[in-house]
Amino acid sequence: MTWFAFFLCFFAWFGIAPLMTVVRDELGMTRSQVGWAIIASVSMTVVARLFFGWLCDRIGPRRAYTWLLVIGSIPVMLIGLSSGPWTFIFCRLMIGVIGALFVITQRLIVALPSASEMPPPLAKDADARLLMIMQPTISAVPPSTRMPPPRAAEL
Repeated sequence: MTWFAFFLCFFAWFGIAPLMTVVRDELGMTRSQVGWAIIASVSMTVVARLFFGWLCDRIGPRRAYTWLLVIGSIPVMLIGLSSGPWTFIFCRLMIGVIGALFVITQRLIVALPSASEMPPPLAKDADARLLMIMQPTISAVPPSTRMPPPRAAEL
């Protein structure tokens, strides 16, 4: 379900971009107004990501995704009713909220539980994955800068 919600949000967020030349001509938008529409969408995304990150901590990512889909669907439906450049820009501003999808999806998919929350066989697997991730970093350290092994007299 997460990938489907991500697809819906991503499509709603970027769905108007291929149609911008048609929209610009139909609404008689200037180059400056098209720029404002882009800026409005991106700026609202920044604010929404902060808010939905907090919301994920409070009510959980599934409920936050549900609210994002519900709230985000309203401006997506209303953008088709835009009669002028400023109503279009306002709808783009509100569609920018959908950009918070990355925060919620990361919380659902990418975040791995800690080893203490996993059963022992999986915890060992997580340790092995961590070592595999760290191996290139450890190998990249030149031998001359590595710590020498402790001597028997120092132990």
